[in-house]
Amino acid sequence: MKRAKYLLADHPGLGQIRACVCGAIHVNVGAVTLNLEPIAFLQLTTLMDKAADSLLEKWESCKDAEVQSQMLGVPQNRFTH
Repeated sequence: MKRAKYLLADHPGLGQIRACVCGAIHVNVGAVTLNLEPIAFLQLTTLMDKAADSLLEKWESCKDAEVQSQMLGVPQNRFTH
């Protein structure tokens, strides 16, 4: 028997977050699924918020487009760079 899950968030092409009647929070991103207790999910969101703040801080302090691309893992266009 399949357990009911309630959609909390959805980002097409990225993933979904669902709350399950079993008490777990299921975080699906691409092929990866994390099954977390609610407190662990909240701790993960805090961790990711801190990481996003840190990335934005570093991004804003850097004016070099090449370094910004490297920070985001964006490959450079070989025809224009």
